[in-house]
Amino acid sequence: MIILGLVTIMAAMLLVRLGWSGRRGVAPLGWALGVGGLFLLAANDGAWGVAVGAVAGMAVAIALVLHTGWRSPVKVRRPARTIPSITLPHRPADIARRLFVFVLVVPIGFVAAQWLTFGMQALARRAGAGEADALALTLFLQPVLWGVLMAWQMTRATAMRMIAPPAGAAILGTILWSLS
Repeated sequence: MIILGLVTIMAAMLLVRLGWSGRRGVAPLGWALGVGGLFLLAANDGAWGVAVGAVAGMAVAIALVLHTGWRSPVKVRRPARTIPSITLPHRPADIARRLFVFVLVVPIGFVAAQWLTFGMQALARRAGAGEADALALTLFLQPVLWGVLMAWQMTRATAMRMIAPPAGAAILGTILWSLS
């Protein structure tokens, strides 16, 4: 029975590959056949059958990818273009802009996240949380909020737009602190 399950899974991988080549209706049939082959192997041989079937499916899939890669034509390579975001700045204005972005994202973002965390801690204490719970909340929230602020800032298009996230966090922290 294991041979039937393995042949089913190998045929399923071939159908999936044909589906990816342009015959869209064949791919779901291949996936369904593969799942059926795994169920057949699981029913007869348990976890061992599933493991052998998964390895056989992966081996066939790798062989198909290697074969397709070998047969595909070589693409023309274009000369490498240096991306401005990873080249070293040459003008003093570029250095100053990068330094401004760093200061805005790292230390100012840290302080804004810390201030918001203190506001949340004060609000938690006012709501009746104990000292240990409020401290644990602070130790958990500060790096999470700082990471969110950094990610938010780094997705802004200009350095001036990077000011809003830490400013908003600091204002919200002040509001939360004043509520307690």
